[in-house]
Amino acid sequence: MNKVNFLVLLFYFCFILTCYYDNTKSPYDPRTLSGFYLTFCFTGILNCDGKNLSNNTNNNSINNPSCNPCRIFVSTNRYDGNLGGITGADNICNNDPNKPNTSLYKALLVDGTNRVACISPNCSTNGISEHIDWVLKPNTTYIRANGSTFIFTTNSDGIFIFGTANNSISDGPPSTIYFIWTGLNQDWTIYTFSSTERDCNDWNSNSSAYITKYGKSTFSDYNMISFGIDNCNQVGTASGPSSYYHLYCVEQ
Repeated sequence: MNKVNFLVLLFYFCFILTCYYDNTKSPYDPRTLSGFYLTFCFTGILNCDGKNLSNNTNNNSINNPSCNPCRIFVSTNRYDGNLGGITGADNICNNDPNKPNTSLYKALLVDGTNRVACISPNCSTNGISEHIDWVLKPNTTYIRANGSTFIFTTNSDGIFIFGTANNSISDGPPSTIYFIWTGLNQDWTIYTFSSTERDCNDWNSNSSAYITKYGKSTFSDYNMISFGIDNCNQVGTASGPSSYYHLYCVEQ
């Protein structure tokens, strides 16, 4: 058997192993994989999804979304700044009565550690590599929960430059103003009041000692994500034309 034939057979054998390993375990766990799988996968040739692992990072914005267009909705209920962290905010989105379908949704807010949109203004320095578990995907169209109203299309950095949004996110009654926790500046960087006081202590505090940024769902410019600041103990009332504070929930 010549060298070429051997390599072809070896590749084919590794492909079979790759696509039929135990999916209940991590693909990076050596206890679940053969030496051949490790050889090919860890050298960046192949993984079970057919993707090159040399391009794989903890940054999920590189991956394609399961939807395009994807929906964004405003949560039904109101909350103070203690959301149970980023995980708690995501759980709120996935259990909200306004959720329009069975897809996975994540909350459009940041804490600087577990979820980051941009480190530099509009991700101008390193693009999507600045993301951490960011909820918007590159070059993706986003629509309202009604399934038809176009909001915006993100650029290659997984954000959009304000001025390009066609509509606001809210599709509620025009008389209703929804204020939305985001923790974002208008350039998609995290709002920081001080080194120890930002984003309601990573969305784990409803103390008035913490403040953060909020957006307004009836705007289609930067006020959509960065309208003002408020104390984290605020939850608002159901009466009157204003209703605060809600979440933006983004389909993944």
